[in-house]
Amino acid sequence: MGDVHARLLAALDESDFRARRGQAVPARIVTGPRSRIWGVIGTLRAAVSRELLSCDDTGYLIRAGVPERIQARGPQTLTAALDRGVAVRQLTTQPGLLADRNLGAIVHRAGGQARVVGRIPFKLSILDRRVACLPLDHTVLADGFQLIRDPVLVHALVALHRQLWSSGRVPQDAGLPPRLAVLLPVLASDEPDEVACRRIGLSPRTYSRRVAELLVVLGVKNRFQAGAEAGRRGWL
Repeated sequence: MGDVHARLLAALDESDFRARRGQAVPARIVTGPRSRIWGVIGTLRAAVSRELLSCDDTGYLIRAGVPERIQARGPQTLTAALDRGVAVRQLTTQPGLLADRNLGAIVHRAGGQARVVGRIPFKLSILDRRVACLPLDHTVLADGFQLIRDPVLVHALVALHRQLWSSGRVPQDAGLPPRLAVLLPVLASDEPDEVACRRIGLSPRTYSRRVAELLVVLGVKNRFQAGAEAGRRGWL
């Protein structure tokens, strides 16, 4: 994975060098309010006619505190693309899939394709292999991105996506249901049960019952083992 990130940085440096010499189209920096930025992304995705490639991890959006109304625009634009017959191929992670259970930004269940890799080294969106969007912080498009039209750089990004895709696996949808997945972070925080159940809006009795159910699903005997098993499966 480190090799992929190094190749990305080298490709960006090469494109920047050629742009300064007038040999490549310089990247356009898109910044501003998140709603405006997503307006630009929506316009770009609405123009896609053949293929949309991406590297996505919904956990990035949650950690960045992106409002739900902004988060929802991603799956809306992707399902609209699928409805037009566009091929959508997304790379994600197992924790990203779990974080996405309610949002639906990974659209493999709606007709897209997805592969799961160990880590997403950078957020990326490639449109018809002609234009690419790369976040300024490499994680969240809604916080600003580079709009890349240099065909040499776009080709290099497609090759990096292909490399990651070939190493990924088909998503396993037999993960934890949302009612159990929500328990993992509070168990990992080691909070007392009376604090943990209030934080996720459950009664103490329901919380205890679901923790017991979680132990059965994970095939472990106690909460410490549950945390270790969830980490082994990439769910924490």
